[in-house]
Amino acid sequence: MLLERRGNKGSGARLATFPDLITTFDMSTGLPLSSAEVAPGHQVAVVVVPMDSLILGQGVKDKSLYNVVEKVIKSEFWSYAGGRVPS
Repeated sequence: MLLERRGNKGSGARLATFPDLITTFDMSTGLPLSSAEVAPGHQVAVVVVPMDSLILGQGVKDKSLYNVVEKVIKSEFWSYAGGRVPS
């Protein structure tokens, strides 16, 4: 749902947020990995496709759906994604 670069003090810069496409690949096989398959020490490549390059449905423009995600993930989404969603 989101990709952040974390510093030594725990705060991080947001690199990508849904509906950007964020995909991880196993560096040894080149195959895609789900986030559940990634473990400490696992060599992965992370690829991001910005939402501006994707064909998106109307659901990504519904702010109320982001409110639910923000509560579950405990992180802000709408200010990163919602304001950028193309019309």
